[in-house]
Amino acid sequence: GAEIAMRTFLIWLLMTTSSFAAASRSFDGSEDDITIGNVLNVTTENVSQACWNRPNDDLNANVIIGKKSVNGTTGVGYALRQNTNDVAAITISDGTVAANDPCGVAPAGVMGDAWYSVVGTWDASADLSECFLDGTSDGTSTAAVGSLTNTSNLKVGEYDGGGLDYSGEIAYC
Repeated sequence: GAEIAMRTFLIWLLMTTSSFAAASRSFDGSEDDITIGNVLNVTTENVSQACWNRPNDDLNANVIIGKKSVNGTTGVGYALRQNTNDVAAITISDGTVAANDPCGVAPAGVMGDAWYSVVGTWDASADLSECFLDGTSDGTSTAAVGSLTNTSNLKVGEYDGGGLDYSGEIAYC
């Protein structure tokens, strides 16, 4: 009871203050990234990724956070990203099969002026991916994905092999 109430209050506090700017990192879309390292090899386990982001409305594909070497089915791993039409998505791939679940479009004209909460989940036992934009899911995707084990670094702002450089601000990953 009290613990849940405190968590709810803290989430409300974070969402209603302008503390994101102080804790965010800015990415200009050209070779900016934060390398966390070769960690979080989940093999066939569940995956959850979450970040607050304030993307530039650039209509380019961008990686928010991920442990994947390249874009597409051939890159083994997982990523929370933004598609070319500025739709956030979670991508899961074993190198042969991929699940890609988009989670909705931010309101037109607001992309550079607002912070968005993006959460992507992968339920390995159900082969189910789901993406949430500001707490709302627009559905799920399924795919029989195998092991996600790879030697890629977990990175914020681009894939480990380079490319899809993020443009905007990211906080609280």
